[in-house]
Amino acid sequence: MGAPSLRKIAYHTLQQGKTLAGLAHKELSTKLTEVFAPEASTGSFPINKELIKEVRHSMERLERIDWQEAEAGIYPKSQLFEAPWLEWAKKYPLVWLDMPQTWQRRKKNKTREIPDNLKSLEKKPEAFNLLNIYSEVSKINLEKALKEMSGKEYSFVKNKLGDLLVSEICPVGKEINKLMGDKTHLLEILKKGSEKARIKAEENLKNIREKVGLI
Repeated sequence: MGAPSLRKIAYHTLQQGKTLAGLAHKELSTKLTEVFAPEASTGSFPINKELIKEVRHSMERLERIDWQEAEAGIYPKSQLFEAPWLEWAKKYPLVWLDMPQTWQRRKKNKTREIPDNLKSLEKKPEAFNLLNIYSEVSKINLEKALKEMSGKEYSFVKNKLGDLLVSEICPVGKEINKLMGDKTHLLEILKKGSEKARIKAEENLKNIREKVGLI
């Protein structure tokens, strides 16, 4: 495999730059909130390292697919470099100017807890959706999930949900990577699948011929 072209290096650098800019904004805005409006801080919770790795690998795969599709002519490569920097430069300062108002809005909604009954839960769409997802992923009914999470902050539920998703997604991702790395095994699976499909198709065709009187 040859060395990557300068254009490809520039593309990956651009994508990484966007990611770093987003992280820098989040870090700085969090620090400012903690200093000037600590009561408006939403708090934080640790993110599972496996989830971080899975997300990073997914982003890298998407970048590779985008580049491959552009090289295949599905869309022009120039589209990969489109970024409305001038528009962003004009509007980005407004985000910082709005921060004091953001802190005020957070203070008014500081208490974000899961209610203790279904009727109250249904009046809070965000909490209702969050708990529904948690109950589905954890394979328990909504009533049991409500009993378990009643009085807990939204951030606590999101943290628990994140751990559950990692336990569900990471094994799948590892198995996919394992299969993708074993081309012989993949071809064997495809061969077996096509053989089963052929046998089933022949049975169906035989039944059709018998019904229409061709046999």
